[in-house]
Amino acid sequence: MRIKLSPAQILQAAHVGILRSVQNIKHGCQPRYGAATNAPWDFSIRGAIGEMALAQHLGIYWDGAIGDYHAADVQSYQVRSIAT
Repeated sequence: MRIKLSPAQILQAAHVGILRSVQNIKHGCQPRYGAATNAPWDFSIRGAIGEMALAQHLGIYWDGAIGDYHAADVQSYQVRSIAT
């Protein structure tokens, strides 16, 4: 299945990823799940774009929450994204 985000959606998700990266720096958070430490900005941005894509696929609103590390990413789903 292919999900196509609009440029505005990509920009919104990228902005959320940047805000999450800044928050992680502020709190001294390190990458998890075996992620490399050399590209934390990239992981946050790609992750947020993945969340936006899932929300679009499900036809639901994505709030792009920042701050609650234990909250689900999209409704009850925890989203993981990879680059292809």
